[in-house]
Amino acid sequence: MAEERDMSLCSTCSSIDLLNIPTYPEKYMLNKGSIFRPTLSLLQLWGPWKEDEVSQFGVQFHRTFEDLLNASTDCAVCVAVLNGAYVFKNWLAQLSRQNNDGHISKYLKDGSVWEMQLVKYSEDTDNILVISFDAEQDAINLIGAFRLCVFDDNDPLSSSITGRCLMNNPTHGSIFDQIARWVTDCNREHAQLECCLGDVNLPTRVLDVGIQDDQTNIKLCEVRHAPGKYAALSYMWGQGKDHFRTTLASLEEHKSGIDMKVMPQTFQDAIVTTRRLGLRYLWIDALWLVLFIYKNPNVRKGVL
Repeated sequence: MAEERDMSLCSTCSSIDLLNIPTYPEKYMLNKGSIFRPTLSLLQLWGPWKEDEVSQFGVQFHRTFEDLLNASTDCAVCVAVLNGAYVFKNWLAQLSRQNNDGHISKYLKDGSVWEMQLVKYSEDTDNILVISFDAEQDAINLIGAFRLCVFDDNDPLSSSITGRCLMNNPTHGSIFDQIARWVTDCNREHAQLECCLGDVNLPTRVLDVGIQDDQTNIKLCEVRHAPGKYAALSYMWGQGKDHFRTTLASLEEHKSGIDMKVMPQTFQDAIVTTRRLGLRYLWIDALWLVLFIYKNPNVRKGVL
């Protein structure tokens, strides 16, 4: 989450041009994509590699785990890398116990040389990997990964760094400004797959979310395919049976107005988002579909 904090760098990171890290050679990327799965982000073997190419892979980082640990006391980058390094060491310790592998044990000794380097994951991402070469095993170990970010688009480096800090308040105005820019860019750049369509025939029933942020009475409207724009909520209902929905018994009540506060939080968030995007109508399947419950409570039938 975004917060005020000292983002200083250690002497090692200060000497590195973090905006121009060399890209990892694609010919060695045998497990491309799997590094972002948590259970596989500890150690990947990407060999074989030629020893004379090692110096061309990336930028020299810390030599030992202890160097990284000491630098993390006042360096934001090293703190991020250290989290992955701890997991890496724990995984190696478990592997060493299972296999009684003396080579792996050498990685765990105090002062053992890891010779870490920084490489960019690929040309089209800002993800930076921390890797270590293992000449004896003809392997490349993934120690950790991090990504640079700036606070917002007003930062001088915002044009070079795509990452942004997460806001503590998900309804912060800057978030919706960014969403609006994404929609505009998508409509302009993706001729066949626009984010936002023009006026269409509205579904049979939609929620009229209003235009005022303080409006809490949300009406279910039967618009019967009138032209207009609307947002649609895609979500999981969950495992329980007591879902918030429209039935034949509650249809007229929902048309008179639903107190927003009694809705599930997902619905409330969707209403706020719809308003902030400048849309009047929201489609939610659980409220659009009228559910008939027969005498047998296990028999249900929905009508559009």
